[in-house]
Amino acid sequence: MDGPAWSRAGAEMDDDRTWREIVVMILFATLGLGFPDIDHLFLSWLHHRSIVTHSVLIPLPFLLARNEAVRAGAAGFLVGVSIHLAADILSPAKGFGTVWLPWPIKASLGPLSPMWIAANSGVAMVCSLHAMQGLKLRHATGIFGLLSFGLAAAYATLHERKGMAFLAFLVVFVLAFAFEWWMARQRRSATAEARDREAR
Repeated sequence: MDGPAWSRAGAEMDDDRTWREIVVMILFATLGLGFPDIDHLFLSWLHHRSIVTHSVLIPLPFLLARNEAVRAGAAGFLVGVSIHLAADILSPAKGFGTVWLPWPIKASLGPLSPMWIAANSGVAMVCSLHAMQGLKLRHATGIFGLLSFGLAAAYATLHERKGMAFLAFLVVFVLAFAFEWWMARQRRSATAEARDREAR
């Protein structure tokens, strides 16, 4: 026997919302893959591998938007950025392989560059995963995994042309997922303790 009409309508609306935001995330994740290298367009004041574009500094604030579609786009964008930066971890920390401060300083981070790249790749992935959970989409974790792994495999194969790029992403993904799982566990524990105190 079919459920109430309002229940079926609600489920259909949830499905529509999920698919809409999946499409938004895929589009923005694709944009995020190339975003770090837009510094090529602004070489008069940004060096290639700029600290401004090879980081979460620009996309991260969009996760604070009230609009769910904007947050979904930001989450997808950060996935793309994370994948790109994970591949950049493999670059030698010299010359164009280092991270550079913008004009008027235009100085390199030198041997600190891989740490900056790795940290921002991880932060991007953690924030994206956290945002996905916050959107409360149906099958959010599965969607996130498929999107991340699919894009990372495509980027490593078609752009980087080396399997190590995918391996670097895999390390970042596992660490980010473990961190987010641990944080979620801490939040649940804190909530349970607060309820226990209220019940006493």
